[in-house]
Amino acid sequence: MEKRDLICIGCPLGCPVSVTTDGDNITVTGNTCAKGEAYAKKEVTNPTRIVTSSVIVEDGTLTRASVIWPPASSTWR
Repeated sequence: MEKRDLICIGCPLGCPVSVTTDGDNITVTGNTCAKGEAYAKKEVTNPTRIVTSSVIVEDGTLTRASVIWPPASSTWR
């Protein structure tokens, strides 16, 4: 049996959740909505990371722009 404590990022509340795994059985406590349970289960079974950064914009209205990797669009190449 393994226990992990996480901060949920499924909604703006940021609930502290605890996830206990025992083989294929996953128990989530501390969440206040269904998004929290789904986030916690996904985080312990198949975590994904999104990297954010900024780039310099030349000849633009703004001097910098935010970028996210991997891109949200599945058609990006």
